[in-house]
Amino acid sequence: MRPLRIALLVSGAFALLIGFGLMLAGSTLLSGYFTQRDDSGVVSSPQARYAVPSFAMTATQTGLRVQPGVLGWLPAHRIDAVRIDATRVDGGQLFLGVARRAEVERYLHGSAVARADFRRAPFALRYHPVAGDQRPRPPARQGVWAATSTGGGTQHLTWPLRDGDWTVVVMNADAAKGVDVHLSVGARSPAVRAIGVSLFAGGGLLGGVGALLVYAACRRARPGTDVALIQALARREALSRAERPSRFGAKS
Repeated sequence: MRPLRIALLVSGAFALLIGFGLMLAGSTLLSGYFTQRDDSGVVSSPQARYAVPSFAMTATQTGLRVQPGVLGWLPAHRIDAVRIDATRVDGGQLFLGVARRAEVERYLHGSAVARADFRRAPFALRYHPVAGDQRPRPPARQGVWAATSTGGGTQHLTWPLRDGDWTVVVMNADAAKGVDVHLSVGARSPAVRAIGVSLFAGGGLLGGVGALLVYAACRRARPGTDVALIQALARREALSRAERPSRFGAKS
């Protein structure tokens, strides 16, 4: 195989591989966007159970900003809102709230807290426990919250991301120790559909170019490729045949 054909074959194979990967990423993103989002455009992770022996479970805005699953690879600035859906396992009253980090730390000072990072949820949620025995006051009565949701059953808290240092708090409504909830984290990004379509279309185009390169490399040469050589051999054979009668006549 000639060097040019080898180069075409290798380039085409790489283009096909990368194109397939882009199409797969685009189709996965679009599938998740259309099947896992709700009417408000929020894509949520599967619900999982989280239990901590603390008065509260907290997560910073940074810890919530990257949504596990279909939106996990998006840059942070592409996500404009996050949402927490939570239900107490025992069916009791639950509190969800968002406040500035300094206000939350002041409110929970001296209380046992589990600081959570949901970016690896639900399979590898990381806790950073903070010790303390002081029971905090009931959270709903505090005036520090920018957004809250409290009550029985499933509570929903949607938080449009803002500049600043914000913290989400999950507690029992009566501030009792031991938080045990079924919880999912969601995110909303207006760029998901556009990025998915771009990845799929770009992958298809690159795959088409790769297929053409592979075809060009594997295509056999046509019989007329060496026309000059064939014509030269034909002329030589014709001259040889033309000389034979004259030599025969001369000898006779």
